[in-house]
Amino acid sequence: MPKAHPKPYKPGLVPATANNRPHCLCTDRIHLWLPVAPNPASAPVGYALSSPDIAARVLDLLSLAWTAETRSGYGTGLLVFHVFCDGKVPPVPDHLRGPASEALILEFIASCAASFAGDSVSVYVNGVKAWHTVHGMPWLTDKVRLRTALMAATKLVPESSKRPERPPLLLQEIVAIHDHLDLTTGMDAAIYACLTTAFWACTRLGEFTV
Repeated sequence: MPKAHPKPYKPGLVPATANNRPHCLCTDRIHLWLPVAPNPASAPVGYALSSPDIAARVLDLLSLAWTAETRSGYGTGLLVFHVFCDGKVPPVPDHLRGPASEALILEFIASCAASFAGDSVSVYVNGVKAWHTVHGMPWLTDKVRLRTALMAATKLVPESSKRPERPPLLLQEIVAIHDHLDLTTGMDAAIYACLTTAFWACTRLGEFTV
């Protein structure tokens, strides 16, 4: 299987060039984007290990705590965070991005709140937190203040991110569908089994049918 290559950054999400933040796959940013360590107390895990190869293996291992899908969302959040830091006047120095102060994290949430859906803001912040975890940096933001800020962000969801509510699927509609299916055929039987299982189990259809 050929190795995947990172896609170009999207307009408006292009970080400043930095040797410690190479252009890589979104799923790899958490461990490949290295923080700057101004002192031993905040040094990434890999800096204290015996060799660069072992350090890389440890970072790879820690990043595998999350699924590829989660790492992708976290990688996007890390990108948004660094673009936010780059865009401040003056830009936030690297050594202040990790470990990030509570003030910086709360300002980051405030900057995202009016532009992204609340769930996305939460994923982005968790991505920055995961980056801290993988590289052995302390997380300085108070849990209560963080939770409060993220709750507030969900109330500022832009209209463009909202979808109109859809009417529920009713039991009589399932009966009507049943009456138009031939359950002696494999396809119709599979459709009806999928429909009724998703209905009675209250599952997300998009996830159940993947």
